[in-house]
Amino acid sequence: MKINEIFYSIQGEGPDLGMPAIFVRVSGCNFNCDFCDTEYESGIEMTIEQIVEKVTKDKVWSHCRNVIVTGGEPLIQVETEQLINKLVAEGLKVFVETNGSVYNENIIGICKIIVSPKLESVEDIKTYYETIMNWNGNATFKFVIGEYEEFQKTKEFIQTMNLRNVYLMPKCLKDNSMKTLMIDLVEWVKKEIPTVKVTPRLHIYLYGLRKGT
Repeated sequence: MKINEIFYSIQGEGPDLGMPAIFVRVSGCNFNCDFCDTEYESGIEMTIEQIVEKVTKDKVWSHCRNVIVTGGEPLIQVETEQLINKLVAEGLKVFVETNGSVYNENIIGICKIIVSPKLESVEDIKTYYETIMNWNGNATFKFVIGEYEEFQKTKEFIQTMNLRNVYLMPKCLKDNSMKTLMIDLVEWVKKEIPTVKVTPRLHIYLYGLRKGT
């Protein structure tokens, strides 16, 4: 399968914010979001065995037992399910980050699933909504928000879909704009949808926009 990068950092978003983890970034995506912080198309071909060996044997991070499979969109590659199973078999705790457009019931209960819906990037919104509903109850949801209009659309989506375990984060690629946007986001949440949680994008705050973080 095609892998963009494998690196050791901390989880920067959502419920596991600050958790040290090995990231396996799978190449390719079926969306083209204008705010994407990842150059995800490039990469090298690796076998499942090579990936697992890199994750478990590298001297820099072999002591860490958390692995985040991310992208791009990892579930568009058919080998991803096999990779997840192999990592779990090695005794690792696996997290999968997906845009939610490709449903795979086989990974439910095996790994922790984090769905990050991309509402503005979808052409067939009806099918996308139906797929998201399949994940609901089996995943955590996170959204990046850049302005109040986007917050309103996201709030409507969350309430219409009755999503549970929801996290909102500021849509910014530079740390100096994060605090201002987070303050706005906190106030919107407090007033209008206090059932969700607000977190920063910690990797952006700490490292900025660069690979390997």
